[in-house]
Amino acid sequence: MITIKADALSAILDKTMPHRDSEDDAPAERDVVVLDCTRGYLHAVVQGGRTLAVARTPVRGSRWMAPLERADALALRSWLEPCVTFSLTYDMTKGLPRLRFTDGPAEFVVPVAAHAARVRWREVLGHLGACVDEAGEQGGGPVRLRSEDLALWEPAGAEVDFHSLGCGLGFLVSAPDFRGFQAAGELFAPATSKQFAEPWTASFRMSTFLHQGTLYEVGAHYADVWGQRWLMPTKPGPGEEPVVVSADAAAVLLPLAVVLHVAGPLIPVSDFLPL
Repeated sequence: MITIKADALSAILDKTMPHRDSEDDAPAERDVVVLDCTRGYLHAVVQGGRTLAVARTPVRGSRWMAPLERADALALRSWLEPCVTFSLTYDMTKGLPRLRFTDGPAEFVVPVAAHAARVRWREVLGHLGACVDEAGEQGGGPVRLRSEDLALWEPAGAEVDFHSLGCGLGFLVSAPDFRGFQAAGELFAPATSKQFAEPWTASFRMSTFLHQGTLYEVGAHYADVWGQRWLMPTKPGPGEEPVVVSADAAAVLLPLAVVLHVAGPLIPVSDFLPL
């Protein structure tokens, strides 16, 4: 369980939710808002058609990743309006995992969308952040941006920096406790990868754990020998049994050891991030 101020969670939702895929026929598994909790930060992550946006706020909690369907995220945002401070619990006591928000007698419960496609935001931003030094050496002139593109990044904050990737690849966006990427575009002044990545070293670090000699990643999808997909929802605490959630059938949550015994070894599923 973590304790967090309502305006802090509202702020990271407001910074990222405008980036949803605007296409009406976008796959439902991509139309999600991901809440990604580490021991130091709670992140909100949204992938759009050409953009990726991540905002964070400091917390003290465990490690879990919870994609929420957009309708549930919007309902959560409305519920936060009258709140000041509340507790947030990743609840796995009854079948499919849920996020439980509690403010005194008021409670709001949101199901975790285990079927959602994984947003590999750490790999994308970490890899692209290493490209900006090379872009700076190549140089390049200014390229015009559409006003709607600039408006899309405005919620990130009053001071926003744009980092060209060069070669028409796009640009990275940074602000205090915010990182993003937009494909196909260049801006005026390249920055250094140190400037972009170093303040986010802890956030870019993947959450993993070792079980029976195999390394598993929190938030990743795995497939068993029967072709069934499983989501690794959380990092178990000391002495806790790791669990997995079915990404194919609702309300199926089992101990990892049981799945391994019945369905053999789990193979990581490579989730492609189209941008």
